[in-house]
Amino acid sequence: RVLIVGKATDGLVMPVTAVLRSNGQYYAFVAEDAGQSGRGREGAPAAGAGESGQGGQAAQGRQGGPGLVARQRPLTIGPIVGDNYAVLSGINEGDRVIVSGIQRLADGAPIMPQ
Repeated sequence: RVLIVGKATDGLVMPVTAVLRSNGQYYAFVAEDAGQSGRGREGAPAAGAGESGQGGQAAQGRQGGPGLVARQRPLTIGPIVGDNYAVLSGINEGDRVIVSGIQRLADGAPIMPQ
């Protein structure tokens, strides 16, 4: 006989593959409008999810204006729940979290949604 105990968490979660770790600190990248002076702008809400980095391509907005840039955010994470980390701080509801291509990104790198 086996008892399977499921885990649940209140609040935000993000895929473990969207999180980087360096020197014991966890990070994630979010997409921000290129016009924002956003370095370190923790808590700038936006809508959408799932942008991917495109190395070497300048991101253009739909109207041909400035596009999106990747901004690195430090995270405080909780336990792993399934394939996701519980996020305690660093990302807010509505932030556009970049979930693929993060190994090729740097803070301020232009990106294009896919």
